[in-house]
Amino acid sequence: RDPKAVSPFASLVADAASALGGRDKILAIKTITIEGEGTNANLGQDMTMEASGQQFAVSGYRRVIDVVNLRSRTEQTRTPNFAYFQGPQPQKQVFGVADDVAYNIAANGTVTRASNAVAKDRTADIYHHPLKIVRTAFDPDVKLTNAHAAGSERVVDLETKAGQKFTLAIDAQSNLPTRIVSMTDNPNLGDVAIETSFADYQQVSGLQAPTRFSTKTDKYTTATLRVTRQAIDEPPPDLSVPSAAASARRGRGVRPSPP
Repeated sequence: RDPKAVSPFASLVADAASALGGRDKILAIKTITIEGEGTNANLGQDMTMEASGQQFAVSGYRRVIDVVNLRSRTEQTRTPNFAYFQGPQPQKQVFGVADDVAYNIAANGTVTRASNAVAKDRTADIYHHPLKIVRTAFDPDVKLTNAHAAGSERVVDLETKAGQKFTLAIDAQSNLPTRIVSMTDNPNLGDVAIETSFADYQQVSGLQAPTRFSTKTDKYTTATLRVTRQAIDEPPPDLSVPSAAASARRGRGVRPSPP
């Protein structure tokens, strides 16, 4: 797709790419590393869906994303501000997705395979980064539709060759991406929108990347992240599926609480 083509779709994508650092630099990206701290909500486990008292403080967050092969791995420690069946102590979490397989690694090293629904959600979440979604928009197999203005934003819908659907919004003045939206099936809410918003962009290896992430499930804020360090194309760890998860039967496992 020629970014200079005269169409509202190509114009929006080209403007976003230029604001982020340029088409060629974005297409050259292989991995993104993000470190920081933030919060996770305990969605669906509080007294009501609207209640926001139950929170996890997230520390030691480190996520590596392979934007080419759609793989990611996250490590974090979550400390609840409430008492629940596992107690209030910090919990180390390691989880990821690769080759359409989602997995979790317990503190004792035990590897389990998560459900196909979790794998789908974690794969979709890889696209919830401005550099990845704009990189994807240049793929000639991606369909761009419904370009329009919405308040202070310019918006376009994307559909990948695999049928994954996303909405990208950019700021009408700066052209920097402001949010990405995709749909999922939530056990408590049914079909819901997952929206990730971005703020406080900083330069990283000649590109612009946000240092504030906020995620909503439907209208409920379910995660925030304050980035303390990020890197482009830093040598990644092994992001392949652990053998114990790869050999497990497809479809087994249940959708866990966040993430």
